[in-house]
Amino acid sequence: MLTFIWKVGDLYMNNDFYNLKYKEKCDNVEDIKYWLKKLKRLSKNEIYDLMVDSKKNISPRTDFPIHSCMPLKTSKFTEKRFCRCLVGYNSNMISYCDGCKYGNNFRYKTNDIKCLDFEIDVTCNSKDGVGGIDLLFEYNNEKFMCEVKPIRNTNSIVHMLFEIITYYKLLGDEKEIFNNSYSSRGIKYEDFKLAIMFFRNSKQERQFNAYYNELIELLNKCEISVFLAEIINLNLKVEKVL
Repeated sequence: MLTFIWKVGDLYMNNDFYNLKYKEKCDNVEDIKYWLKKLKRLSKNEIYDLMVDSKKNISPRTDFPIHSCMPLKTSKFTEKRFCRCLVGYNSNMISYCDGCKYGNNFRYKTNDIKCLDFEIDVTCNSKDGVGGIDLLFEYNNEKFMCEVKPIRNTNSIVHMLFEIITYYKLLGDEKEIFNNSYSSRGIKYEDFKLAIMFFRNSKQERQFNAYYNELIELLNKCEISVFLAEIINLNLKVEKVL
């Protein structure tokens, strides 16, 4: 299990964002306010440096194989299923959709982004308890590594920020392997910017509006873009709002 030591001013706290026991540390209202206040006085580099010991306790990757799709086991709407099916249904993997029992639950076409890949795990061992980049996509000729939350997800935007920075840093430790694996597709780690994506009428959108000024300052400082998604008649509409 990957543990981070957060050193923010007078705060010294062992925190593990991949253990349910600790997720409330940045998801309830008081902790959101706390982190926004603490992070306000830090620079981008200081915030990124909060993610320490990035290689500790994880199994390094030796390659990043090209994904193929597989039939879904349930119809539950999760970020992994959403991203997997979004890439599959909007790419040459669409042939898999016809044989999927729950394929109709996730058949969302989009013309707003160009889907590149999904589930870029930063470790080769799921027992490490570490996730990865949910979605790689292109928007207006810019490439993004994105953390995505489905509409009923309860994680905060601060949580999303911590996740995308963490995964980006961990993936950076293996960027040569990443670049070699994706070279045939013209994808390089250095070409990507960071982003988070949440849905209209979600907890994250309400939070984005409620703490707009503080979040805009923080996200701009960390150079993280924000995308707002909405499903309309089985079409995924994506708008860049920051």
